[in-house]
Amino acid sequence: MANGKHTYGSDGGGTVSITVPSGVTTNTTVTLQDKNGTVSRLEDNGGRKNYLINGNFNVAQRGSTHNVTTTFSYGIDRFRARTSTGTTTINQFSTNAPSVHTESLGKNYAVIMSNSNGTIYFGQPIENVRNCAGKIVTLSFNGSVYNGTAKTVRVYLYQYFGSGGTPSAQVTVGYKDIVIQSNSLDVAQKYTATFLVPSIDGKTLGTNGDSQLIVEFELPSTTSGFTYDIGNIKLEDGTVATDGWHPYDGEFGSEVQACERYYRQFTYIGGSHSFANSHVFSVPELLNMRVIPTLTNAASGAGSGAFISTLGSAAAITYISANSCTANGNVITANVSGNINNGVGAVSVHGTASAEL
Repeated sequence: MANGKHTYGSDGGGTVSITVPSGVTTNTTVTLQDKNGTVSRLEDNGGRKNYLINGNFNVAQRGSTHNVTTTFSYGIDRFRARTSTGTTTINQFSTNAPSVHTESLGKNYAVIMSNSNGTIYFGQPIENVRNCAGKIVTLSFNGSVYNGTAKTVRVYLYQYFGSGGTPSAQVTVGYKDIVIQSNSLDVAQKYTATFLVPSIDGKTLGTNGDSQLIVEFELPSTTSGFTYDIGNIKLEDGTVATDGWHPYDGEFGSEVQACERYYRQFTYIGGSHSFANSHVFSVPELLNMRVIPTLTNAASGAGSGAFISTLGSAAAITYISANSCTANGNVITANVSGNINNGVGAVSVHGTASAEL
């Protein structure tokens, strides 16, 4: 390959044209087998190093245990999962007693319990289908099968054009079958899959602003009693998985800030207020979330949930909801029940806000 700047551009048909520097009279075309993600090795283009948020599983605002059912739900921040049938569990494992095995997975990693009843689907939707469109990208992760034999996992990449209106149908960019080795090898191995992502020229996006590029692991139905251990996930520009793990490097800030764009805990503590059955208050940081969030009480009771404290007692808030966004913050209405002590009390609200895709 000639020296100088090389421009990768997809024509949507499985080829990549590389424009060589001035003075070189020919272009080079590399044919890709993009159905299973196999490509010829090209040099890295120096672009984004990780489109995925929380790929090292450090942030787990919902707690370290995710109970998975047949409906997609989120557990460890930004990662969702479901089963084809039955239930399973995904845990955030923290390396308190480092070993060669755990250190090769990272300080924190996902432990996905095997499911003898059905397939497990685990992955992350990346906001905005424009991400990676017309590019070559490489997914990499460290993984092993713990207390079991090697298993074949299929890794997919999808383009989802959103909801609302008449969006284009979802596109399967490609998949790759990866044999994840047993932990009998001690060190968790690094695995990669490279994809040519089609251009979205001519595609119609939905009107709800929820288009996505989806990374998904399909973990096969098999006998129970072992776990899939997965850590240090990256999706980066280029055809080569760079060494080491790299944090999210997109427009939404640090890993924690990016996680809180989609889900966060919040607390509001007000002074004494006079009200009948509701109190309106502002939580400005919720303006940084993807959309007006859905709010839920963290728990019931003083100190943990949403409540009104009145002379040492607590009146439970039955629900809270985000009514609108203003320039001064999200305006949230808290409807309360119980003894409000003649309508005067100190408002204290602890809850969670979700704006997940």
